Amino acid sequence: MNQETKSEVPFSNELCLGGKIITNTPVSAADFKRAVSFMTSAVTVITTANAGRDYGMTASSVTSLSADPPLMVACLRSDIPTARAVDQSGYYVVNILDENQADLAYQFSRPGPDKFTGVATYRTEAGVAVLRDALVSIVCRVVARASGGTHTMFSGEVLALANKGGKPLAYYRGGFGHFTAAQDEQLYSTLKRRLLRGDLELDAAIDLEAVSAETNSDLNALEKALGRLIGDDLVVRADSGEYRVRPFTAEMACEAFELREVLAREAIQMITAEPPLSLTRELEKALEHMALEIRENTFLDFSRYVNANCQFYRTLIGGMNNAAAVRAFDSLNIAGIMERSFGLTNNTSETYISVTRLMLEAIKRRLPRDAWTYLHEYTSMAKDRVREIDSTHSHAF
Repeated sequence: MNQETKSEVPFSNELCLGGKIITNTPVSAADFKRAVSFMTSAVTVITTANAGRDYGMTASSVTSLSADPPLMVACLRSDIPTARAVDQSGYYVVNILDENQADLAYQFSRPGPDKFTGVATYRTEAGVAVLRDALVSIVCRVVARASGGTHTMFSGEVLALANKGGKPLAYYRGGFGHFTAAQDEQLYSTLKRRLLRGDLELDAAIDLEAVSAETNSDLNALEKALGRLIGDDLVVRADSGEYRVRPFTAEMACEAFELREVLAREAIQMITAEPPLSLTRELEKALEHMALEIRENTFLDFSRYVNANCQFYRTLIGGMNNAAAVRAFDSLNIAGIMERSFGLTNNTSETYISVTRLMLEAIKRRLPRDAWTYLHEYTSMAKDRVREIDSTHSHAF
């Protein structure tokens, strides 16, 4: 008799990062928010009324629950006045905003005595204000409540709806935009990954028609993404109008890191005489943002790390109050170089953070020679890492 065997599958207490299984990894609120920020959702304004007063708030955690019978769910932060008013009145309206109504989203997202100022509305039978210019409005009566952490989930029976048709406003990675913006971001990310992996031949013309077909994107969106990749120093546009993959070598990266060290060394020499408190605070802020993006020698969000790293050095060099020095740093395009080199792998080292922290402490203690030592150590680590990656990913250099 054959005995069926079942394979064990890791569940919620195991997390795979960079190809490694990390068991019993606690999920912080910051990590969770960062992860779910990649979910694109329509932006709504939830309105209600209680005791003769109108309430409203911007919300993106809204979804349909059932089609038969029609039910909606709105997840609202329990300590917000609108949530309390919904709980007490038993009614709410889901107003889905049009793609051009970001101003309304901001208006209802901020605390204020009267968020409805200048907003055209009409009333439901229960007296709840409906946003007249909303893309879609869905009137709901609360039929169930459930608490989950900081939020309350209000299940609402759909009593009425109005649908004007059009395109909704989208919420993606902490900002408002069009759903096409999320699609553009996905196309840009896809092309960037292909470039970093070396899927496209260096210095060869990019076949726009072929790439458009492969990615199921139109040419306008493709050229927009390639324009961003030019800014990342991954693509160049020839005089003929052709887009080409920019040639790149490990030594080009090492030279840029050395030039960054020269500029940073001059800045340390100048500012350690009397480091301004405002400057050291900005450096601390950038460093902490860098640290947030590395865990157990793995990048959590490489792009955010690169942005924070460049902000740290740009702030440091800007401390000289020398516009030419800042322009020189910007011309190095360190962000693009880091993308082309370190971006090939999720693996990194937390030593980068500890060495940068030691450098900052030396600056604050007015010890320029110590700061130079740590700066040089950081640069040497970066160069060694680029050469190490080049030896295993030579096709991309």
